[in-house]
Amino acid sequence: MRITAIALLVCMCAVIAAAGLRAYGQMQLKAPLSVAMADMPVTFAAGDYDVVNQLLDIMPGGYMRKHHHAGPVIVMVISGELTVTDDKGTRVLTAGKSLNEDAAYVHAASNNGEGIAHLAVTYVVPKGALRTIIVSEGAK
Repeated sequence: MRITAIALLVCMCAVIAAAGLRAYGQMQLKAPLSVAMADMPVTFAAGDYDVVNQLLDIMPGGYMRKHHHAGPVIVMVISGELTVTDDKGTRVLTAGKSLNEDAAYVHAASNNGEGIAHLAVTYVVPKGALRTIIVSEGAK
């Protein structure tokens, strides 16, 4: 009888341990998983700034003509692709890739892919300033 009780107790412990490991495994699957990260060192002059986070979708064939921003910007491609053109040429960013932009960085961006380009954009601009400044065609 005593051996049966000990065997039963060992079996119950094994079942509880297995259930605990399974619950722990499920908990791990539900935890946040960092799949991409971008950082950019910046130095700010004294003053007030707006930090703006934006989720931006660019449809296939969509574009943003030549422009720059009033402060530093980080653009991360969540899915799809983003083609960036500047005075050095053209590059294509795909999911998980990012672009760090200084305020003076003049560029154009387009979605030349087949699917929607989903972007996460963070702007840091002087309070009240325009986030995006379009460059006239004749300007450099």
